[in-house]
Amino acid sequence: ETAEWHEAYHETDIVLDVHDIQHYGKQLGKHVTCDTITGGIHDLILSRPAAREQTYRTIFDWLRSLDTVSGTFPTSRRQ
Repeated sequence: ETAEWHEAYHETDIVLDVHDIQHYGKQLGKHVTCDTITGGIHDLILSRPAAREQTYRTIFDWLRSLDTVSGTFPTSRRQ
């Protein structure tokens, strides 16, 4: 912990242990994709542009892979 802000905080996750996420994330199901987002912060969507673009690319690639694997596109249910 530090009382000072460091520029490196703009390009790293200072909240979670990325290695733990990659290790335990694989146990979430059969459609799990692990990707390292270089320069990503804790909330990847709020990362700098290059990391944010890689994040969106990874998300949409994963969604397309579900369509290919299952034959259907995942839908959300609303009540």
